[in-house]
Amino acid sequence: MRIESIILPVLFFLYVLGPLAIRFLGFESSINFSWVSLLMTSFLILLANKSVNLLRPFFLVFVFGFIIEVVGVKTGWPFGYYNYGDTLGFKMFEVPLVMGLNWFLVLFGSNAIARKVTSSLILRLLLTALLATAMDFLIEPVAIDYNMWSWETEVIPLKNYMAWFFTAFTFSIVFELLAKKEERRYGVALYIFMLVFFIIL
Repeated sequence: MRIESIILPVLFFLYVLGPLAIRFLGFESSINFSWVSLLMTSFLILLANKSVNLLRPFFLVFVFGFIIEVVGVKTGWPFGYYNYGDTLGFKMFEVPLVMGLNWFLVLFGSNAIARKVTSSLILRLLLTALLATAMDFLIEPVAIDYNMWSWETEVIPLKNYMAWFFTAFTFSIVFELLAKKEERRYGVALYIFMLVFFIIL
């Protein structure tokens, strides 16, 4: 069986049927396995793209995405003061390891759409950052409701979204420099599935 034949069905199961079961069929505890979905999705995306060049931005975004989350939790910079709950699995330095995967997947999907829309490098960078920030805007209330993370203030600080935009812009440069010629296979579908997941929840 070719990997390409199972990617879309698996994504549909994880990002459409999964949240429907959580939201309407009483499987709320399944949200605690969100980290498994992130692991599976990252594995499938990397396997489907079959590019060594994509491993470099994956590694860098995973590592530095995790590091900036650790800095954020410890210092309140650059996102604001927040803490992670227990929903997203194993933590190091009070941050779930899969947050690095989350950064990669959001950026991969966002950059895939941007590359479909425009051939201008600067516009691709800006659009990637904008799409990633829009995804975070959608994620935030769901994450709070399901104890993925919580803010020390009642209102999510504006600087969180500003930090997301500039961090995503920086990571999009990494994608464009290190995987410039590589196709972002299934990236558009991934972004849409992630949107659907959080809209349902």
